Amino acid sequence: MSADSHIMKSASVLWPYLQDLVALVDEQLRIAQISPALQRLFFQDHPLPQNTRLSTLLLNCEVHLLAREERWQHCQARDVQGRLHDLEWQMTPLKEQPGLYLARFRKPAPDAALQQALQHIYQRTACDTGQAFLDSLVQQLCRELVVEGAFVAQWDDHHHFQLRAGYFPTGLAVDVQWLDAVSQPLLKHCTRLDGEMLPKLAEAGVDVLKSVPLRSADGIVWGVLAVLDRDRSSLPAWTEDLLVWVSSRCVSEMERVQAEQRMEQLAYYDTLTELPNRQRFTEWVNTLLTEPEQCRNRALVFLDLDRFKLINDTLGHLTGDRLIQLAARRLKRCLDAGSQVFRISGDEFAILTSPGSHLNKLLERLVLAFDRPFQLEGHTVSTTASMGVARWREEYRQAHDWLRDADQAMYAAKKDAHQRIRHFDDALWARMRARTRVQKQLEQARENDELFLQFQPVYALQEARLRGFEALIRWQHPEEGVIGPDRFIPYCEESGRILQLDRWVYRQVCRHLAQWREQHGEDHLLPVNVNVSASQVCQPDFVDYYLALLTRFDLEPELIHLEITETALMEEHGAGARHLEQLRSAGLRIVVDDFGMGYSSLGRLRHLPVDVLKIDRSFIEDMLESEEAMEVVWAIVTLAHNMGKRIVAEGIENTQQKDLLQTMRCDFGQGFLLGRPCSAEAAAALLDETGKQVATRVRQLAG
Repeated sequence: MSADSHIMKSASVLWPYLQDLVALVDEQLRIAQISPALQRLFFQDHPLPQNTRLSTLLLNCEVHLLAREERWQHCQARDVQGRLHDLEWQMTPLKEQPGLYLARFRKPAPDAALQQALQHIYQRTACDTGQAFLDSLVQQLCRELVVEGAFVAQWDDHHHFQLRAGYFPTGLAVDVQWLDAVSQPLLKHCTRLDGEMLPKLAEAGVDVLKSVPLRSADGIVWGVLAVLDRDRSSLPAWTEDLLVWVSSRCVSEMERVQAEQRMEQLAYYDTLTELPNRQRFTEWVNTLLTEPEQCRNRALVFLDLDRFKLINDTLGHLTGDRLIQLAARRLKRCLDAGSQVFRISGDEFAILTSPGSHLNKLLERLVLAFDRPFQLEGHTVSTTASMGVARWREEYRQAHDWLRDADQAMYAAKKDAHQRIRHFDDALWARMRARTRVQKQLEQARENDELFLQFQPVYALQEARLRGFEALIRWQHPEEGVIGPDRFIPYCEESGRILQLDRWVYRQVCRHLAQWREQHGEDHLLPVNVNVSASQVCQPDFVDYYLALLTRFDLEPELIHLEITETALMEEHGAGARHLEQLRSAGLRIVVDDFGMGYSSLGRLRHLPVDVLKIDRSFIEDMLESEEAMEVVWAIVTLAHNMGKRIVAEGIENTQQKDLLQTMRCDFGQGFLLGRPCSAEAAAALLDETGKQVATRVRQLAG
């Protein structure tokens, strides 16, 4: 009886108790049965997965059915926990059961010389990682095998071989150009050379090349580990075994490096543009700032795309993402040697120049880069970029300090319609310090009740009768007296505190309306205009919050007229516009403030949730001396009436302006001529007086 038959006969009864490393496989290499010892080696306490193929367990070897040749081969197996096991295996057909094959495994007994070589290589590469490990590995292979060359080649993203590490002590070098040409022989354990297989190597005098594929845990070939020599007879018999043994360490290190690179890519690079991100910028610049000599003659350019939000909202976020990608490519093409561009957030980028960079020429290239329109999903889109430049200062200690100054310069450039580039200078430095001081004082102002409201009357020009008020915030500064909003609102907008301030003003207006109702009755109440910022309009709870306060104070929605600037309204085509429409549907009125100073058109306003247009005071001031200003006001009034909108003229200072606006049939007006901002008590008195006038007029008509 053959040994195979003996095993099969014993297996029928004793299979659960076998200590041999054996398995039965079919012609598709599926494992039909496995001994407990082999199952523990491969799967530990886990059951054998159904339809498991033997080929999925073995690495760095060709698995095929050896129907005629029964020989032991070296292989590596990876268990369910990812650990590698060096084994020898043999597979033979079972004559008594056609279609089944017996696969045997055993732990190899390494040759003494092989064992010594492995020990030397492991010891001398144990402390190396990454590229240093690969370089050390090929050097040690050459020394242990006494060959003239060793190299590691890896597939790149385009499925071409790239040399990762090579050592050729006698000058016999691998040419990267022929790696692709010999890729298949390399992957098939090439052991001899001839003119047809590897002519380039043969011409170089190479007589033998031995290689093993480098396979990842999922069986994908990453590359090859190979040695070559001019004399095949000089290679030890165990050369291929040595390569198989060390290839697992090579694969493990390459997998570790790749995992680190993936983690670094996710942590330090923007996925949309593949540019280094804010985190990378912060760490790099913080390190740079520890060496002042490396910072001299460097500058930071902070760049923001103009009108990006409008483009993103009107054409969609996918188109907006595409614009960011194309903008990033143009920025990279503008850089000179040593300079680096980062994506900070959204449509904001930062460029850190090299010490030898010519800053003015770089800025010229950046301006020209955005002079050409972008082609986006069938749309031709033009956009410019606002840039702030901050040269290195000795007081910079962190990346945030440098970025803050460049950011301030960028915002200054964005506010100036005629200036696309602004350098951070002493004036901006003083303004930034003033802003910081004002922000700290504002925090105290809210705690000390130093903020209060005044109410400026709004009159119906044709009837010369009070029709409402505009709520204006004031600050009773302990040292400077009463301060107007133009002194502190811009700082609140930059810092984000405008959201809290907007809601404070709205609560106070609702509270005053409720008090006036208690004092003078429901019939005497008139609407109050309340200013609201663009950032407030976009808040997710904006609609719910403003309607909830009306319910809390039991106020009619028509008593609140929300004022938003023209520029802000034109930029809010997304959630902001929807929120305004929801409030307008609930009964609130929407007023466009400072109309005429933005880039909107009356045609576009027809489709926006707007009830009233407030003409910017600059047109009212100039219309007596400027025929052009007067024509603008006349055109706005006429076209707005044709669209069913009403008009408010602000800044009426004299009777000539009032008379001219009455002639134009302007609906409402406000200004010092008609009434200065007054306290809540004075506004209540105006309401009482107006109520009495109306009552008197009613009695006269009744009589």
